Amino acid sequence: MKAPAYDPASLPPLPPKKTQADKEAEYDKYNRPNTAYKRQLNPTKSSPTVPQLPSRPDARKPSLPSRPQGLLQPEQSGTVPSSTPPPGKRAIVPPPAKKSVLAMGFGNPVTPVEDPSPASATDGVQMNGNHTPPPIPTTSKPDLAALKASKPKLDGIHTLPNSTSFASCLLCRDYSAPDNHAAKFPRETLPSQDVTQLAQNLTAPFSSATDKARAIFTWLHHNVAYDVDAFFNNCVKPSTPQSTLQSGLAVCEGYAGLFTALAVKAGLESYVITGHGKGYGIVELPAGAPIPPFNGNHAWNAVKIDGGHWKLIDSCWGAGVIGNPGEPYKKRFAPERFTQSNDDFGRDHFPSASGQQLRNDGRTVSWEEYITGNKNGCGAYFFDGYITSEGLDRTTFRPEAGKIDLATAGARTGGSVRFSFQKICPHWDPVRCGKGPYYVYILHLEGLESDSAGKQRNNIPFETNGDVWWCDVPVRDLGSPGQKARIMAVTSMDGRDGRGVGVAGYKGMKGRVGMGYGFVCQWEVV
Repeated sequence: MKAPAYDPASLPPLPPKKTQADKEAEYDKYNRPNTAYKRQLNPTKSSPTVPQLPSRPDARKPSLPSRPQGLLQPEQSGTVPSSTPPPGKRAIVPPPAKKSVLAMGFGNPVTPVEDPSPASATDGVQMNGNHTPPPIPTTSKPDLAALKASKPKLDGIHTLPNSTSFASCLLCRDYSAPDNHAAKFPRETLPSQDVTQLAQNLTAPFSSATDKARAIFTWLHHNVAYDVDAFFNNCVKPSTPQSTLQSGLAVCEGYAGLFTALAVKAGLESYVITGHGKGYGIVELPAGAPIPPFNGNHAWNAVKIDGGHWKLIDSCWGAGVIGNPGEPYKKRFAPERFTQSNDDFGRDHFPSASGQQLRNDGRTVSWEEYITGNKNGCGAYFFDGYITSEGLDRTTFRPEAGKIDLATAGARTGGSVRFSFQKICPHWDPVRCGKGPYYVYILHLEGLESDSAGKQRNNIPFETNGDVWWCDVPVRDLGSPGQKARIMAVTSMDGRDGRGVGVAGYKGMKGRVGMGYGFVCQWEVV
């Protein structure tokens, strides 16, 4: 069945188009007011008849109210307006006069202001006669110590006080808190060999970067031993921080690697430095000897401490010393390897990269200057036990040369030689920072031991002002070539501790009671 053919002629015609005039007439018919046509609402069964509202005047916008006469300007009205506003109108308050900040109290002494409000306006608070509130009862204040104690601690670690006394001076700083805390974590008793956990345990109680680094430095002394067997048998193997933590044995690079790993895990900035160190087997070059080529034989660390300062430290040399082949490793804490200045550190450490010298004076020391210089700042032979612990600076000992030449000694001093040394820093206090009052220091000359008169004059006490010690002796008293001049500390007198006796007390007991001595350093006479 087919649809019929499409025939446009059969469609109905379209309605005529409205002109613009038709559109406006239709609009006016339904929307313009005052038209004759009003469409009426036809009532239905469900709605009542709605009455038509009266027509409004033709006003699209309301007119503004007339201006009150009381607000006219004086020049307009000819009279001064009244200060009282008309009824129902808000009074316009003029702005206050400008005041200087000095008049408001800035820079002026504070004067008490009387409170004009009645006592009933204090909302029930009892006021005293001076119209000031009563003091807050202390019983209502929270106990800060109790709140801190109630907080959970990392693995049961109690927060320790930070070292704040003389914190700006590393030499006089009190390190008892980090040192004592580091001793609480023996390697053998750690719950796991986790470097991150150990770093947090060692440093969590401290906010100071210096104390964090010191705790790690001290822990390595207690828990890592130098692998003397591998060192003397020339079978040192590469290590990692994890392997050093597990074995407890390392050479210098193992100490340095574990220190930086713990420091970084604790949030510190640190890195390992390699280079040359004047350690075991290194002897001072004789005068005129050729300069050897650079060779790297050691590793140490740089760590950023308080104040953003980069500090050079050697945790390997700070942990102990090695002896001769076949002898066991000797654990001996050397805190000066943490506290000494970067300049003094550079006397026996030379990095492979010159930018890692990190000197305080800004200099860059050459290899030749380093290798020909004395590692102690003085050529005397130093004994252990009565220098760093007593707050003495070995770089200040004089004569500077290790050998005293009789032919030239005293040429510029009228035939005498001065022996002297200083304390480690100006504000070092032996009681607060050290082990107690200073010993008496004496100069023992082997050249005076040849006769009884010389023996009586020997053991010459050093004069001191508390900062510097000095002793002048004639060149003839130094003795013959090969003999020694030796500084000693008088450690006991008549069986009692020699601390705090003083020079006068020593002279009064010299030759009358038995005395004990501790060797400090010595020179050779040539």
